[in-house]
Amino acid sequence: MPQKVLATVPYVKELKVTPTYSKQLPPEHQVVTTLGNSKDIVAAIMSNHKPGLESKGEEQLEIQLELESLGEELEALNASRSSRAKPFLQYALEKDKASSNLIGKIETGAQLTGGDIDRLTNQVYHSFDKNTGATESTKKAIRTYIRGGEADDETLQWFATYVDTIFKKPFQYNDLKDRLQRTTPTSDTSGLEQTLIQTVEAIKSGKDYQEEIEFNDLRINVYQELQQLTGVEPGELFPYWIDEFVKGEGTNGLIVPFEYETKGISVPEKLKPYYMSVDKFGQIITLFDKAIAELLHGHANESREISKILEEMKFSNIDRGVFIRAIFPESHQPTLTLYSDARIRITEGEGDVRKIMEQIRNEREEIPRGVAKHFDIPEEQIKFEKLISLQAQLMQLLPFPVYVCADTDSRITSHYIGEAKKHRASISPKDRILLAKYELNDRQLQKDFGVNRKKITNITETTLDEAMQLFGEELGFIQKLESTST
Repeated sequence: MPQKVLATVPYVKELKVTPTYSKQLPPEHQVVTTLGNSKDIVAAIMSNHKPGLESKGEEQLEIQLELESLGEELEALNASRSSRAKPFLQYALEKDKASSNLIGKIETGAQLTGGDIDRLTNQVYHSFDKNTGATESTKKAIRTYIRGGEADDETLQWFATYVDTIFKKPFQYNDLKDRLQRTTPTSDTSGLEQTLIQTVEAIKSGKDYQEEIEFNDLRINVYQELQQLTGVEPGELFPYWIDEFVKGEGTNGLIVPFEYETKGISVPEKLKPYYMSVDKFGQIITLFDKAIAELLHGHANESREISKILEEMKFSNIDRGVFIRAIFPESHQPTLTLYSDARIRITEGEGDVRKIMEQIRNEREEIPRGVAKHFDIPEEQIKFEKLISLQAQLMQLLPFPVYVCADTDSRITSHYIGEAKKHRASISPKDRILLAKYELNDRQLQKDFGVNRKKITNITETTLDEAMQLFGEELGFIQKLESTST
């Protein structure tokens, strides 16, 4: 099944969207898009943060080495009573032989007795200045530490300040352990993934969402991540160039066209003020098609060269599609479909038809002047090139079955389309084939867009006003063509 999308209408004063088939859109057009599968988007975001979600490498290794070194120092400090007593030696008083023996035992790592510890504690305590705040509790804490290595954080802080800076190392060790834990990522990222998915879903639906998501040391701004991944400002719905989908550049499934559904006319509430149905859009294109045909026919009547060719070739009734085919690019598929070779009888008297087309192309710059003369309209009011350029772009958006229907209808010779349906059995085999093709494409329009070809091409009293409102008041000269023609 062909994908149905909402295409943005070019050259309008304000945003307008209309449904069509994605496959028929050329690169220069945009379609309404939305964010793709949330899990795929989150996978792309997490891939960008893979280093942060995995090992921190060098930083982690550096911390581990520092921990090992500090751990060895602390182990040596707490290995024995003598090792714990050593930082206090600088405050011991060498007064007598007993004191000398005590210092010798500590320096050599010999086992200290309870009496040794008491002697050392007393000497150290008495050596402290009153400004240190040392009390009997301090003396008790020193004795307890040397004996069994027990000391609370407050005691160790006092030791670090007034005894030796080596007592800062337990605190440094604990800090490093905390840092290591922070640099070691949690292996389970399922919680992060779920939070990211919820955030993407919120952005897709236009709801409020958490601006930043934290995980370990990571801070992830999902909106900014999406901008970097897609190159656009994502939201509930946003326009995107169709060629990016064709090429697969910058999308990778992260951006997908919004799929239009006929049942219930599934136009998002946000886009309803800007929505233009296929029939309304087709009526404007039909209006422009008739206007272009009138312009070219008017010029042909004023052109001596074209009149001469028509007279020489004895053309009594030439399809105006010949003129339109001549003025549009040869590769313009909508025009080639609407005014097929069979419709304009390019294969019957091919040289004659092509001669007229070539002359139209040669006189292109003269067309506004010829039109002005024929319709008695000031030349400056005739926006011929603007109308051609506008029509060439707009026709790309109207579903192609409309053109197929118009082409086949014009080629049924036995009856008008309505009569041909009634007299199916009596019409020629060729016309039956054309009728079947018409009905197939008309049903396709009804099925996909809820409208038939007749309604699409039925210009209303308001069509011109709607066209001018969309594309500018300067297209008002079309009304003068219609009145003159009538």
